[in-house]
Amino acid sequence: SRALVVMGSVMSLCILLLTRLIFNFLKNGTLLMNNETASRYAIVADQPEASRVVNLLNKTGVNPDFIALVGVKQENTDENFVGTISQIEDIVRIYSIDEVVFCSKDLTQTNIGELMGRLACSNVKFTIVPQSAEFIIGSNTIKTPADLYVLNVSNITSEDNKRKKRLF
Repeated sequence: SRALVVMGSVMSLCILLLTRLIFNFLKNGTLLMNNETASRYAIVADQPEASRVVNLLNKTGVNPDFIALVGVKQENTDENFVGTISQIEDIVRIYSIDEVVFCSKDLTQTNIGELMGRLACSNVKFTIVPQSAEFIIGSNTIKTPADLYVLNVSNITSEDNKRKKRLF
């Protein structure tokens, strides 16, 4: 009877893994269980602040697929920028942006709220970079934990820590 319990446990584990692989293949088209996809960012700021945020994203190990710089001022003619905040809806649609990063140094809270309202139906995440801070915070909804991009953070909501906690 002990052998049946052990064989049943091993068989149920194998069936569980097999069903997870099948569902992952149907959902993502690959057998790899890695669900991380490179995000496409739009950084809404003027030149010095935009450069700081790009460096901050690169330091945190996010590895963005694409970064579009969106200028705050209408007269911004820098070749690195794809447009201004008056064109934000078109930029998000054309470049398939996943996450919009607002810099509080160049935008007021009223402007950020207005831009979030304009982009609410486009299904993008919003994050805000505080002035001269070394982190980016934000959450798409109240019900999900906030994304936090900092250097060397080990938070309880990371997949590795969840796995360790469950094993313990």
